[in-house]
Amino acid sequence: MKKKILAAMALTVAVSAGSLTAYASVQDTGTDAAVSLLQEAAPETDTSGTQEARPEAGTSGTQEATPEAGISGTQEVTPEAGASGPQETGDGEVSYTDGWNRVVGEDGKEYTVYYDEEAGAVKTGLFSADGAQYYAEENGRIVKDGFADVDGRKLYFGPDGKRVTEEGWITVGGASYYLMDSDSDGKGEVCIDGNYASNQDENSRWLIVDGGWYLLDAQDGHRMSGLQKNGNDLYYLDPEQNDKMFCSTNDTDGWKQLDGTWYFFRSWGGAYNNGWNKLGIDWYWFNEDCSMASDEW
Repeated sequence: MKKKILAAMALTVAVSAGSLTAYASVQDTGTDAAVSLLQEAAPETDTSGTQEARPEAGTSGTQEATPEAGISGTQEVTPEAGASGPQETGDGEVSYTDGWNRVVGEDGKEYTVYYDEEAGAVKTGLFSADGAQYYAEENGRIVKDGFADVDGRKLYFGPDGKRVTEEGWITVGGASYYLMDSDSDGKGEVCIDGNYASNQDENSRWLIVDGGWYLLDAQDGHRMSGLQKNGNDLYYLDPEQNDKMFCSTNDTDGWKQLDGTWYFFRSWGGAYNNGWNKLGIDWYWFNEDCSMASDEW
């Protein structure tokens, strides 16, 4: 009787504390019923307790969207920020999400494409999205930090894929180009033909910007540098002045030594050539290639 009373007391304490532990000190067979009652009173394991809720694999939670997980999050999706990856359906076809998607090309590299759910196709050519213009090649890949020819115009798209429309110089692949802002149709177009009608030839075009003269390649519009011929005249586009044309002014006398050879460039930029020319009180002979003759008597 005394052992049964002790067992009942142990049961009362254990239940009030919410403990699931059976008292080892109660060894008499008469306590089996009490231990059984303890076990019955213990709550079943609750998997939905106060632990942090985690979405199971393949479900959409509040975690950051990644193409690896195949989950669309609430973050803003742009080419530079990344995009969700296409999903493979049960029949083996690829299903894209509406908007930006990342795909892996045959070369193993990752590319960005834009899927138009309404049209049911990946965008190609020039298109607008998220308040900017982009250009996609025939395979859907977005052009980034490069050019695209659109209706006879050469347009530039920045590292984020957005079309750049601000007027000014840009550098792409080590070469410099000038984006025009002449009118609504030419806004952001790469200048190729220049803006000075005279002294143009089939190989180069003159561009005047902020009073400086620059020579552009007539094929792709890149800014030319160093000694360059335009028409019948030789000019020097000074790399130390961002390839601006060198000429004699009130501050510069026109002499320029290049690789040990002397040249004289007149006020309009062209170098003297093929004959005698008086500069100051002295006479100088310039060869056909515009170099000054020296030690040739």
